[in-house]
Amino acid sequence: MAWMAAEVLQLRRVACKRSSTFAAFVDGENAFCRPPADVVTEDLIRVPGINDHDCNIILAILRSLRGTACIFNSLHGNWKIQTGLPQGGALSVALFVMLLIRLHDDLVDAECGVPIPLPDGTIFWICLLAFIDDLLLLADEASKLQKAFDIVAAWAKRIRMRINVGVDKTAVMVISGVAPSPDCWTICGSVIPVVSQYKYLGIVLCASGSWKPFLKAFCDKTRARTIELIRWARANSVTSDVVSRLWLIYVETCAAWVLAIAPLTPSQLQGLNVPQRNAARMILGHNRRSPVPAPCVELGWMLWSSSAKGRRLSLLGRLFSSGDEIVLLLLQAGAAFPGSWTSSACKIATSLTTDDSLPTQLHEWRSSCKTWKSDALTCDLEELCLSCHSHPNLSSYRRPGLQSSEPYGINRMIHDKSIGAEVGRVVGRLLCGGQGLRGGDPVMPSAVCVRAACLACLLTGCRRSETLNHFLFHCQLTKPVRDRPLVGELWQIMDPVVTLDCDVWSFQKQRISRRAIWSMWLARCQLMQKEGGANRRGRDERFSELRKSAS
Repeated sequence: MAWMAAEVLQLRRVACKRSSTFAAFVDGENAFCRPPADVVTEDLIRVPGINDHDCNIILAILRSLRGTACIFNSLHGNWKIQTGLPQGGALSVALFVMLLIRLHDDLVDAECGVPIPLPDGTIFWICLLAFIDDLLLLADEASKLQKAFDIVAAWAKRIRMRINVGVDKTAVMVISGVAPSPDCWTICGSVIPVVSQYKYLGIVLCASGSWKPFLKAFCDKTRARTIELIRWARANSVTSDVVSRLWLIYVETCAAWVLAIAPLTPSQLQGLNVPQRNAARMILGHNRRSPVPAPCVELGWMLWSSSAKGRRLSLLGRLFSSGDEIVLLLLQAGAAFPGSWTSSACKIATSLTTDDSLPTQLHEWRSSCKTWKSDALTCDLEELCLSCHSHPNLSSYRRPGLQSSEPYGINRMIHDKSIGAEVGRVVGRLLCGGQGLRGGDPVMPSAVCVRAACLACLLTGCRRSETLNHFLFHCQLTKPVRDRPLVGELWQIMDPVVTLDCDVWSFQKQRISRRAIWSMWLARCQLMQKEGGANRRGRDERFSELRKSAS
């Protein structure tokens, strides 16, 4: 339904530029709790295919409903429910749809709605889109829209449903044309506000057709849900691999259908990678300035810029195979006008086929989308790996196991349930750009400065940059760890790159490497607390003093 609303409004913008279009969003309250049984059966008999016997059965069900109250874990009362539909099942939704059919017929009789042109020159009219009690009224004249409001008010009064009025409840959006006056439209005695954007069924629709408000709201919601998940994971010491899976379920699945609906431009699709990358950084514990391509590589995620295209193809296949008359007419109309969602989705679909023909069956769509997603994931990871290898601050970074069959493609050499959450986070940060070290992991080390100098070397009178290679293989602070029997042999083979690859090292050697790096990090933390304190300003002053004494 959200797709139909966005596509109808976009078709009115691109196909009917000179015509006025008014969209009214109506929000009802307690839709299932108010309709009387007699009103439901009265509207039910008007639906083709339903006879008197069916109506009598529904009426008997509605009149036999009874309710109780739970007070302090005990049930009290057993009274007959006079109004309302049965809750918690498909029957209540189906019966309310029957009530909407009565509203639709009244709007059609009043000649409300907007025309949508088809490629063959014919037109079809749409006056009402609804998802339960979230209604969208359409009109090409201000007077017709007020007539539609009067019809909705009478219909709501008949089923005893209350209409909520407000900028986020019941409001009017002027798609094209000019509103006669600010208080032009009223419903149930309340003036309806005119808004420039409205959130309908999870997507932010804008009167100008811009999707920037939608992207901003989408990024804010993604960040809020990610922070909520990360706080819970930190409090319970959950490892990064488990958090990654939970994020895909808790955040990405909720965002997937929203990304499929929006007809985003290529530049906007690339912008979707930013909130995804920030979420990956929070899961892995990376800082804001960590290397851009590494977080998604570590977790093995498909980029949202590619995933959105795949979701759009899946939605297009479902729409083509739905068999709904209105949906097929919208697809037929949208394919003929550039700028619509259908035209952009068809371009993506035809670019993936060799004979420029689209699949006709749902299973063919699913097979094509599955193959395309697998190829796109491999392509994304290969491009990200190339970006990591050419990154100026990832000289020692290696990502093993990209072609493995591990679920979600996460780097399980570092992030696994067998590894402690804090150990995996610290080791992953160090090996991914030397995060936490003052000099990082540059390909071309620069001159030694105060902010990049190694404290342990300054204490011994040397001036060295605290890079990853220096910290792991040359620093005097970590020498006791490197002199351990098992670690020393392994470190001589690994110098100058730390590689935790299942094809190269056994599980025991990987564990030795992780423990050695963790011990080195603990030694550094103790030295920093002893010499510089936790205050960054105090550490910088201490570095300056040691540098002057060393020079």
